[in-house]
Amino acid sequence: MKKTLSSLFVAALFMAMSNFALSQVRVTPTQTDYADFVTAFAAIQAGTHGAAPTATVIGSFSQTAGAILTNNTPTAITSLNIYTSGVFTVTGAVGMGAPIITLNDIDNAVIDGRIGQAGSNRDLTFNHLNTASTLMGILNLSNGSSNSVMRYCNLTTLSLNGRMYNVAQTTAVFGGNNNNTIEYCFVDGGSRGIQTFGTAGIAPNANTIIRNNIVTNAATLPIFIGSELDGVTCNYNSVSINRGLLNAATGYRGIAIQGVGTINVIGNKIFSLTNSTAGNTYSYIGIITIPQPATGVTSCTINLINNAVTLMDNNLSSPFIYGLFPASNATSPVSTQNVYNNTIRFGGTGAVVPAGAYFACLPISSTVVGSTVNSYNNVSSYERTANNATSFGIAYDLTSYPSAGVTLNSDYNTGNAYVNTFGWDGGYGTTVYQNNGIESYKDSLCSIGIEQHTTFDSLLFTSPNSYMYAAGTVGGNMNGMVLGAVPNDIDGTVRNATYPYRGAYEGATLKVLTLGVDLEGVTSNTPQISVRLLLACSGVATSVGDLNPATNQTIVTYGDAVSTATGYVIDVRSMRHIQTWSASTVTFAGTAGSYNFTTSTSQAFGNNQASSPVALFGGDVNQDGVVDVSDLTAIDNDAFNFVSGCRIRTDVDNNEVVDLDDASITDNNAFNFVGSVSPCGPVPPPASIISNQTANVKNINVVNKSVILNAVDNF
Repeated sequence: MKKTLSSLFVAALFMAMSNFALSQVRVTPTQTDYADFVTAFAAIQAGTHGAAPTATVIGSFSQTAGAILTNNTPTAITSLNIYTSGVFTVTGAVGMGAPIITLNDIDNAVIDGRIGQAGSNRDLTFNHLNTASTLMGILNLSNGSSNSVMRYCNLTTLSLNGRMYNVAQTTAVFGGNNNNTIEYCFVDGGSRGIQTFGTAGIAPNANTIIRNNIVTNAATLPIFIGSELDGVTCNYNSVSINRGLLNAATGYRGIAIQGVGTINVIGNKIFSLTNSTAGNTYSYIGIITIPQPATGVTSCTINLINNAVTLMDNNLSSPFIYGLFPASNATSPVSTQNVYNNTIRFGGTGAVVPAGAYFACLPISSTVVGSTVNSYNNVSSYERTANNATSFGIAYDLTSYPSAGVTLNSDYNTGNAYVNTFGWDGGYGTTVYQNNGIESYKDSLCSIGIEQHTTFDSLLFTSPNSYMYAAGTVGGNMNGMVLGAVPNDIDGTVRNATYPYRGAYEGATLKVLTLGVDLEGVTSNTPQISVRLLLACSGVATSVGDLNPATNQTIVTYGDAVSTATGYVIDVRSMRHIQTWSASTVTFAGTAGSYNFTTSTSQAFGNNQASSPVALFGGDVNQDGVVDVSDLTAIDNDAFNFVSGCRIRTDVDNNEVVDLDDASITDNNAFNFVGSVSPCGPVPPPASIISNQTANVKNINVVNKSVILNAVDNF
């Protein structure tokens, strides 16, 4: 009897376990449990669960085939919910050459990986075990699947193949796969982490949203905003590599953009793009845009705003590495690309192998006639310490300009290459500029009205892979242009309404110095002056401002290198006037300070100003600290040759013509032996912001950009 009972108990237990093993997906209404999504979808497609089914994962399970749901059921599917009741994993089997889930013409699908669809935990994991080259992935939306959301899920694989989340193609019967969203997901592995890519000649995918995801260890394209797209939002995602993985057959782009319409790429963090494969000769790019035509779409606006790209890893064998690359190629449509408040860092410690290697934090290139590039408030820091004679790197590079028919608006950027023979702070066309070449850089660009507030300032960061500025290291020139399109920084901090920071991060409120100063002879246009603060004759910070000749006032800003309640001596320079120091100090009360040289000659140290009106003496055009015959000779030569234009050193009165008026001011001051009078001993060498006499400027044979663009377009 005991034996019989035991046998019955074992049989019942076996049946219960079998039923449990076959009951991992619960579908309602008309509640039924299924073994996996394959069988659940078959029942849904047969019409068993009506037009709006919900499939809840109630246990972990594995599938040996991809689950496909197509909207050709007896009862048309109007919506689909996929939820989880616990912390579970859905596994795609080894050798399964298909996505775990494919939706064909299914609208209004919600896949929410949180228990109870609340909170911020990612409780549902989709893990694919296939490591072969066969196309695989997690979720595939195709044939008109629209208005779907996937959120708070883990999408993982050890494979370097396939598309983990894919808004895919369609056939002619259907429209595009529109208005689909992936958000707050963790995507690990695959060849392409998150992709949207429409169907040429049939229909673009419209309005894909990719936001707040963590995308790591994709082999080639963590986020691919491909061709045949009409509008994408790609905001606040992070992209990185932490397994040392890269595909040995191609390059790597953190975010690659080929779509048109309105493409927003805002607040993303790209970092730690490293390669552990010795001898890999492929390229790395943080973010790249190469827009391509889409069916029925004629507009293209790409907004690259508040992104932080940090490529500090020691990649030695790549022929080129770019941080953020707004570009075009021969097939690109007319576009407007807005590049605002991005922070780009580039590092490495070893000499690169390839000859002619070209590295750039922020190269800007567009050659499509009718296109516009607007680039403001970007920070680019090139920190490689061991380039070689066959390679070079540039912090901020206007690569293909001037280019006929392309409008370039660019200003208030910061480019810096740390002391390095083969590193350059900025580039324009075929010329690169290093160290104190900022004035030559501005000279080259003043006639087209760009880059006049850009600086080559050194900035330090809190750690090698950090995006934030270290406290105490922001001196001057950190204020950017006020842009309505950038109300907040990368972390949501509200930008200062008057003096916002450059770069992706807003810092502490900048200190504002209002300075009254007049330049002898200058009554028109707007000259720049350099304002250096000194403490015990040691320079603390320098900032450049525009002087309004109508009000004789300029405003300059400083960061946390300048303290409150500390008295600073002011050192003022203009490119054509005598360097002048303040007779007393200025102190910032809170974030504001003021000083006025124009009220009396005694406001200058040694009373060293012209008296009627009170102004800095003019005529020191070579900036050697004295007005003399050498200045007069330079003016006379330029006047004889009818030299005119912007930023001419011999144009003392700044009216863009070198003539007798400039000579008259200079001759009078030379006759009176006018020179600088310093409270700090001998006058120091001219500041780089004023003189270009020793600027490190070089004409280069620019790498063929069309070759590079063709290479990077091989997605």
